[in-house]
Amino acid sequence: YYKALSVNKVNVRSAEGKIPCRWTTPDRVPHRHMWLWDSVFHALAIVTYNGELAKEVLRAVFSQQRSDGFIPCTMSPNGGDEVTQPQVLSWGVWTVYKKTGDKEFLKECVNALEKYLVWDINNRDKNANGLLEWSGDPDDVACKCGESGLDNSPRFDFDSDMDAIDFSTFLANDALYLSYIYGELDEDANSKKWKAIYDELKDKINSLMYDEESGAYY
Repeated sequence: YYKALSVNKVNVRSAEGKIPCRWTTPDRVPHRHMWLWDSVFHALAIVTYNGELAKEVLRAVFSQQRSDGFIPCTMSPNGGDEVTQPQVLSWGVWTVYKKTGDKEFLKECVNALEKYLVWDINNRDKNANGLLEWSGDPDDVACKCGESGLDNSPRFDFDSDMDAIDFSTFLANDALYLSYIYGELDEDANSKKWKAIYDELKDKINSLMYDEESGAYY
């Protein structure tokens, strides 16, 4: 427990460059950068002993959001890259809120959360069937699909445009948590809208990606 706590705390960094508050990195060496979903995982641990720091870790990610809603996969005090990562921010914000009870934090984050999910919907569905595709490069030996968090998985050796069960499920899950956040803020219309998006995604995933014969999703 204490070793885990030590590793968690030693990888917190101070405000620097374009990042206006404390932020976290998976490890100071060799990575040294801030990652979208890693930051959420860090915040979920940090909130168990320091709620204010957990909120800063998520604020640091939102501080790098672009005007169109996009949030980079990898960020640094000098900027970010051109791919994103799995949608876990609504889940992270909701979990930190449930631990801290800070409704002002929900108000602070909700618009950024919606803009980010809308960006994914508008920019990661090339065939317009409601399911998302990772942005990857099968010919990149170093990292075929860093956006997915699976990097060099052989699933990306041949086709970077496949409908991705995990990407679509991440989106559905975060849409559901965004509906919870809007509900907590008494914005019933927005809560119902994102719950409907969740329901529609869930139905599409189950109807288009599940194979009864093998009992698996593809």
